[in-house]
Amino acid sequence: MLYRIKLPEKSIVKPTVEGKHRLVCKWCKANFLGRANSDYCSSSCRQYAYRDRVENGYNQICIVCGKSFKSAVERARYCSGKCRGQAHRERHLKINKINKINKTGIMRRFLAWIW
Repeated sequence: MLYRIKLPEKSIVKPTVEGKHRLVCKWCKANFLGRANSDYCSSSCRQYAYRDRVENGYNQICIVCGKSFKSAVERARYCSGKCRGQAHRERHLKINKINKINKTGIMRRFLAWIW
């Protein structure tokens, strides 16, 4: 159930009845009562905002190949599944090499000296 009410400029005011907060929708700028972490007044506003992010996207640079790409999320690091897989393999190759050295015991003293 949505309640649309007029509020002052602040987006979060003290909790009202039953722990609901007075908030402002990030998409349509309507006032509504909801949980403290709610950003949108309805699922349709959330979908419009998501579609806008997908369409406009965030400009990112892939950390593996250096290619620029658009992403719907701000924290994306790879342009494709291929680059993500390559980064995963490189990361685990380093870990496996260190584990093999540690198991043999040859370089254990040397690694302790470096760290």
